[in-house]
Amino acid sequence: NGEEMSVGCSHVLPGSTACVLLLTSAIKDPAVAASHSAKGRPRAGAAAMLQELTSGSATGAAACARVQWGVTEAVPGPAKKQRTDGSETKVRCRKILLKYLGCRHATDPVRRLPVRRSLAQAEAILLKVLSELESGGTAAFTSQCRALSECNSALKGGDLAGDVGWLTRPVEKPGEKLTKEQASKNALIRAVFELDTGEFSDILISDDGAHVFQRIA
Repeated sequence: NGEEMSVGCSHVLPGSTACVLLLTSAIKDPAVAASHSAKGRPRAGAAAMLQELTSGSATGAAACARVQWGVTEAVPGPAKKQRTDGSETKVRCRKILLKYLGCRHATDPVRRLPVRRSLAQAEAILLKVLSELESGGTAAFTSQCRALSECNSALKGGDLAGDVGWLTRPVEKPGEKLTKEQASKNALIRAVFELDTGEFSDILISDDGAHVFQRIA
């Protein structure tokens, strides 16, 4: 459609996970994504750029695609902290869940109301939630979970609000065919295994809704 593309790639270390964002020319400043990208949250970074655009006076078609990759073997280069060593088999986490039109069971079970927001609107809300979590930490997660989450886990008491218990690392057998639902669930669990204890996840999307997780053990 005539839109020009530019590429922004933040600092990449050999052997690390990296992300490239592909932008249409309507997005002039990808810097708003930097803080999220640096913390391993490319989807939140992309959402931040699109939100910045809609709040300004830019014209033209806006789109942002992300390409992310990693390595499975060590590559010589500067030392980098590893999030996990691959030996952990279980993690415990909490989550904030927002449903959207088109997800499975688009009804808020906590407030017993139908959900009418779009996926983009759910992402925009969770982007604000991540900002609150950055400044408020675990206490902010508890308050945001109680105020917003559309999962029954939000009803648990104290700092257990949003607690979904212990998750087991998925193990897939060679040639095994998973259902779409199981593959989506496994992808979410793998993302949680990449977190350090206390860390918050990127905005993660599944057929159940849009999620932000906090690993607690």
